[in-house]
Amino acid sequence: MTKGIASSLSLFSLYLLSLTVVLSTAAVNIALFTIVFSAVLAWPSMWYDFRRNSLFWLTLALTLYTITHSLISVYYHPSLAESSNPHWSHIARVTGILSLFIGWWIAYHRRHVPYLLMTLLAGLAIGLFAGIDLSALLNGSAVHRGTWGTPTNEVGYLSAVGFVGCFIGITQVILFGSKRLSTLALIIGLTATLFFFTVLLGSGTRGAWLAATIVLVSYIALLFIRLNKHHPRHTKRYALVTVFLMTALVPILYASSSSLENRLDSTWKIAKGVSEFDVKDINAADPSSGARIMMWQEGIKAIADRPLRGWGLGGKHLVAEQDGSNLKNHPHFHNLYIEIAVGLGLPGFILFILVYGKTIVTFMKKEKTNYEDFTPALLSATLALSLLVMFLSFVLAKPQEERSLFCL
Repeated sequence: MTKGIASSLSLFSLYLLSLTVVLSTAAVNIALFTIVFSAVLAWPSMWYDFRRNSLFWLTLALTLYTITHSLISVYYHPSLAESSNPHWSHIARVTGILSLFIGWWIAYHRRHVPYLLMTLLAGLAIGLFAGIDLSALLNGSAVHRGTWGTPTNEVGYLSAVGFVGCFIGITQVILFGSKRLSTLALIIGLTATLFFFTVLLGSGTRGAWLAATIVLVSYIALLFIRLNKHHPRHTKRYALVTVFLMTALVPILYASSSSLENRLDSTWKIAKGVSEFDVKDINAADPSSGARIMMWQEGIKAIADRPLRGWGLGGKHLVAEQDGSNLKNHPHFHNLYIEIAVGLGLPGFILFILVYGKTIVTFMKKEKTNYEDFTPALLSATLALSLLVMFLSFVLAKPQEERSLFCL
């Protein structure tokens, strides 16, 4: 009886979370509270699975370390309690035990995973579409993240998740789904893919462009190799599907060519500067990227100054107070890995990497044994996308933002 109630509550919470993750912080908090309550009701079964899983112990260690380290840091530096770049509670929530509760319930309701993913994509589309500034778009501001939905700083990442998710979903369903695939479902899926691609392109977020490109090229190559090895008859079909989807994106690229020209030109100059290790060329091509390189350099220096104890999460302002620092006008290091290493020190950073590394290995094993199931492929791609974006950006939102993917 108790487990049945927990199951129903958790399923409701997963759908609520999937739909409202970028729409309402209040709804997300309700969903998370209900998931925790459901976990308490179903704890004997959950504990039976957790105690044999190394990922649980790694995540528990990271959670306890983050909380303990942060409380001690706040005691010595009270200003960290107000810092939101990041606030320590954000890291504890996103990478902590709460994530495992959600993952366990998703695995328990695995038959609902396709519908949960569709609900998530619908929620992302609604959130992005509701914030589009049509007047700015009509006036020619096509490549500017402020034109394409909210929350503004996460438009590139969210649209990349939607685009990659839809692309993989359509590919897998056409290849391995029911032969009675609904024409309407295919039209809706293709429309969603084109919508997310348009927003991704219009966001002007080069980090999201690069991450989405790497993930999709890797996915296409790996699936092609596996199909050619195990199902040669599907190889030609897969090539046609990929070409069709890619061709459908060409008109959007062509329509945006004039707006993208300057952005892509500066991207090429930045890449050239990076290849030659010339910070001056990078700064000349794009002051924003030059500033980012400077932030990374100072972050690495801050790690070297306090490699073990760190500065406390959100401690960028403590680093900026040091003599010779150029960080006073920048809210963070623009790189989540550096933020973690600066904030928690190398012990916390190593735990963080181990948690994500173990998660990646788990997904890869699932995908290798059953690559026809699009769920492991989609989860692997989304995680890879997130990890790449976190290297180039900082997507944890401030607590005062009402709609945010990570401000839970």
